[in-house]
Amino acid sequence: MKAVVKYFRLYMALGAAVMIMAACGGGNESNSISISMLTVKTDYGILIGTGTQAPGVLAWLDVPFAKPPVGDLRWKAPLDPESWTGLRVADTFGKACLQHGRIYGPGANNTYDDTIATTLNQAVGSEDCLNLNI
Repeated sequence: MKAVVKYFRLYMALGAAVMIMAACGGGNESNSISISMLTVKTDYGILIGTGTQAPGVLAWLDVPFAKPPVGDLRWKAPLDPESWTGLRVADTFGKACLQHGRIYGPGANNTYDDTIATTLNQAVGSEDCLNLNI
């Protein structure tokens, strides 16, 4: 329960930061995004996100919220992710969870591309998928 509260606070802080940053825009100034707007400090390290195609919308992708449930951690409660030093670039989507390939699922490259049809009813994705796209 303690971990749930900790993650809830982390996500609320990140969500609040996104809302505050989005509210800072407006007016007739250019849509340039500064590095300080994209940088967020978490309990585990510093993230640098990305701007999106939508003006004023920021994103932090592939943010770990637990250690990967592989090896000895399989079928056990999630543990806190490893901390990192320096900036963690959070500008690409994380791995999809392991699943059978389907028409609306990720393709062989973990993206929604031309390989989707080649993975139907085959295992695609990864067990290392405990990440958030904010």
